[in-house]
Amino acid sequence: MKLLLSFLFLIFGGELFCADPGQEAYISGLQAKTLYERKADLNQSLKVLLEAYPSAATFQNTAHAFALLSEPAWGIYYLYRAQKLEPRNVAVETQLDQLIQAAHLPPREKLNPFGPLIRWHQLLSAGEKFILLLLSLVAFFLAASLWIWRQSAWLVPLMMVLGAVATLLSGSLLYERYGAPLEGVLVKAAALYREPDGKALLVQDNPLPAGLKLEVLEEKEDGKWLKVKTSAGEYGYVNFRAIRLID
Repeated sequence: MKLLLSFLFLIFGGELFCADPGQEAYISGLQAKTLYERKADLNQSLKVLLEAYPSAATFQNTAHAFALLSEPAWGIYYLYRAQKLEPRNVAVETQLDQLIQAAHLPPREKLNPFGPLIRWHQLLSAGEKFILLLLSLVAFFLAASLWIWRQSAWLVPLMMVLGAVATLLSGSLLYERYGAPLEGVLVKAAALYREPDGKALLVQDNPLPAGLKLEVLEEKEDGKWLKVKTSAGEYGYVNFRAIRLID
């Protein structure tokens, strides 16, 4: 365990990503002389971080602390949450790839923003889309008011562009809220069953590894079982205790 902690410390370094809650206990943990003291201080840092206001930096620091506590799966989960808040944050991407590699998981699929579907909406967070939508609507109504007053021909194409932008942003927000698939991360290894029953046949002999991201399709038995799809295209059920949804 000491070797793993040292390896993760070398990967992630010894600095927090910002002056965040839990910093004092975190630094104290890094400077601790014994493994017991380090665990106690890092757990105290985590307690503060988990109660703090959610932000990408807070989630990064939380992931860092979990990694140093030899809990990479929880670290991966919080990094996916950070990525959702800041999709273009290179530091989050790098830290996530490093932790996935350290956990011996398959590399994640990279987003190609210039692919056939032009997935621009995945490069913007929900908050950014909402702000851009408000700005485009305000600009549209200002242009419309100016057109009613001045009747300038150049305002018509401007209103069309602003209307198209607002429509695209609205569609992206609605898709993200109601159409996009739910995803979750296994925080511990879990068997993949063919049915929502711990006595059912297994989809595969080996359990799914902790830290793996899955697409969540539906819930069964009052949420006690979740039907999931792996990146390899396998379908099955996992117990709800083993997975955390990326919200």
